[in-house]
Amino acid sequence: MPCAFVNRQMFFGTFDDTLVVRLGGARVAAVSTEPGRQVFSPRENAPWADYVQVQATEPTEVLRALAAEALAWAAALPVKGKKPKVRPPKRKAATPPEPW
Repeated sequence: MPCAFVNRQMFFGTFDDTLVVRLGGARVAAVSTEPGRQVFSPRENAPWADYVQVQATEPTEVLRALAAEALAWAAALPVKGKKPKVRPPKRKAATPPEPW
């Protein structure tokens, strides 16, 4: 899923042949009632409450306005910190077998 980020926060992306826009829960509830739009759910019963999924065939002006709104909304969120790298535990050196 190609995505766009601001301050390490995803705000826009593609999913299959649709677009995914992060607008925040309250705005998603209002926007998702329009035809061709829905709360984004990449898997069944796994909705992303802050994201709305829209058809890529919507008018360019509408998509630009949604993208600009998503950018502004995500830019106002706190900067996301880097996740710590998870390193696998060090393996103990193999001990040679004892001679018989």
